[in-house]
Amino acid sequence: MTKAKSSTGLSAAKWSVPKGSTPIITVTVSGPAGAPTPTGSAVVTLNNTRVGTVQLTAGVGTITLPAVQKSGVLIATFGGDRGYKASVASHVLVVTPRS
Repeated sequence: MTKAKSSTGLSAAKWSVPKGSTPIITVTVSGPAGAPTPTGSAVVTLNNTRVGTVQLTAGVGTITLPAVQKSGVLIATFGGDRGYKASVASHVLVVTPRS
């Protein structure tokens, strides 16, 4: 059986947050229209440090980051499942000084 292509996305209320905050990040993994929803989990890293694993429910999962200290690249990696290939999403998280 050939695995279908998956698509991973990241979203947050704001991509610019104050130092020390704990932003909530949503990971979404989808497949082609009309196909079953991808299952499993996605690994989330910030600046190449693993911050957690998101369990997907209906293709969506959330994670609260630990208190962020500096800007960096947030990456979510979906490792694939029985029907889908792996996919990756990334986004820059900007950390600003507290006022």
